[in-house]
Amino acid sequence: MREGAAWATAAGGAVALLAVLGCLAAASLGAWRGRRSRAALVGAFRAVLRVLPPLLGLVTVAAAVAVVGAVLFEAGGVWFRDRIGAGEVKLILGGLAVAGGVVVVAVNLVRQLRRALQAFTPQPMPVLGRAAGPGEAPGLWAFLRGVAAGQGAAVPDNVVLGMTEGFFVTSSAIQLLPEDRVPTGRSLYVPAPFLPLLSRGETAAVIAHELAHFTGEDTAYSQHFLPLYAGMSRSMDAVSSAQGAQGWVSAMVQPAAVLAGHVMDTFSHTVARWSRLRELDADRASLGLGDGQAAASALVRTGIGAGIIGRTMNEMYERPAQADPDLVGTVMARAWASGFTDPARHLEDRQPHPTDSHPPTRRIEALGIPVDDTLLTPASHPLQAEETAFTEGLFTDWASFRQVLGDNLLAVAVAHDRQFQARLEEAAGAVVDDVPIRENTRVVAVFLGVVGGIMVLLALAATWVALGSNWVSAREAPFVLIVAGTALLGATLFLALAWSRDGRSRAGPFLVVGREGFRCMGLAGLVPWSGVDGIQVMTGQAFVTTFFLAAAQPLPEQTGYRWSVKLDRRKHRVVLKGFVPHGMKPQAYLDLLNSALRAHRAAGLLREWGAAAGQAMDVTPTGSRR
Repeated sequence: MREGAAWATAAGGAVALLAVLGCLAAASLGAWRGRRSRAALVGAFRAVLRVLPPLLGLVTVAAAVAVVGAVLFEAGGVWFRDRIGAGEVKLILGGLAVAGGVVVVAVNLVRQLRRALQAFTPQPMPVLGRAAGPGEAPGLWAFLRGVAAGQGAAVPDNVVLGMTEGFFVTSSAIQLLPEDRVPTGRSLYVPAPFLPLLSRGETAAVIAHELAHFTGEDTAYSQHFLPLYAGMSRSMDAVSSAQGAQGWVSAMVQPAAVLAGHVMDTFSHTVARWSRLRELDADRASLGLGDGQAAASALVRTGIGAGIIGRTMNEMYERPAQADPDLVGTVMARAWASGFTDPARHLEDRQPHPTDSHPPTRRIEALGIPVDDTLLTPASHPLQAEETAFTEGLFTDWASFRQVLGDNLLAVAVAHDRQFQARLEEAAGAVVDDVPIRENTRVVAVFLGVVGGIMVLLALAATWVALGSNWVSAREAPFVLIVAGTALLGATLFLALAWSRDGRSRAGPFLVVGREGFRCMGLAGLVPWSGVDGIQVMTGQAFVTTFFLAAAQPLPEQTGYRWSVKLDRRKHRVVLKGFVPHGMKPQAYLDLLNSALRAHRAAGLLREWGAAAGQAMDVTPTGSRR
């Protein structure tokens, strides 16, 4: 058996090494090929995705075989011992437990990788928006055909308007929400809030840039690469989920996890390179419609407009009940009222996009347009009334169309708000009444009392030996009496500690966790949750509970229990040392403290929301704590 285990260890290690080298070689070769062209990148990534999960599973299985073989080899050596005692039996059982744990981890990882590979099916991209057909937007479709014809690009099959993200195109299927419709073919996404912020020339430059992605090999790149990249992410998630096991057995998953991360990082650099190049290529292709000034101005305006739109969206999500559904109109009004912010602040911002990176400064410089006041000054002013009329002319009823978009987004915000409010109400009801927590001192008191009693018996025995027996000489008797006295002093100390500990357990709860704060023996008054920034519980050689107080919260006054309750004035915190809750495991104890803190914060948020809405909200929790 030991000979077979030795061969299994060597073979498993060799196979694992070869599989690791295979992964490294596949990643390096695939990334090298991918730098040659976008088509080569798609093919290389598809090949690596096909071989990566089996190689990751092979690495894990081979490593598991090697570890199990080594454990069985060492455990089998016990057979040659002359005697087998309790230590040897424990060694054998421990080895078998380790081997079993390794096998379970390996099997689980292989199963998860297999499911991830089998479940690889490109899913439609969810988009909150509305399709605009030629009947609803005849001007927009005529405008698109003109832009496409001007640069020899394909006209998209679908035009979708939404309220989030930036301009983008995709050849993958999209899922329109809330209609739950899945249009296929080439799709152009137009963010409605940006339209009133761009002139006709700037809009043409942006759309020309996006339609340039429908030319040449860029179409196949967009259509095939993103699903492959999502498949790789699923494989990595499978590896990560297999690392949930605690202890050193989870180290069996480390080789697969490190390899998957290395492959992803290797390709990410190549993907980022092509992402930048394809954006610059699309910018150059769009120059056929103008001199580049409109394209550069559009990059600046979209960067500035993203800030205005983002603030409007945030306010809507914070208070959806008070938000105006006409978000496009709100954005227009803000741009007119306050103008655009300093455009120089947004030149390094990344424009909103679901897949690619858009650095404005580099793209403007690549167009040959200097980033100076000639470009930035006009771009920092909102459009005039005659320029905004261009957007209205794209639709048969622009006001109604954007109203529907706003209503759909507002419905999502309201649903999100209600879900979050429900979670707050659930958190606020986590602690109903004051929860008393007694100190687990009875066991310690019994132990100290037993030790004290033993020392009393030792003192009595030593006294009898010194005075009432002939076991020691008269010369040795004083030393024995010293031992008796020392034992008696120790017994007194242990019994006093036992009495003190027992008294603390009978004195009442050491800590009371309430809805508004906590009370603790040795501290005067209530420490409010509003003054607590965080809680930490540490176990090990000592059980320590730490309450981190806010800077504005004064430290409580200490009235006693200085051995157990410490006020750390330098770090502004309250520390309970040696306090072990009675009848509660450490995790349950920490969960109780955290739930009380969350409950107080949730109740405060609910009160703020009620005040903002002009109505009183009942935040008194109901039900029972579980």
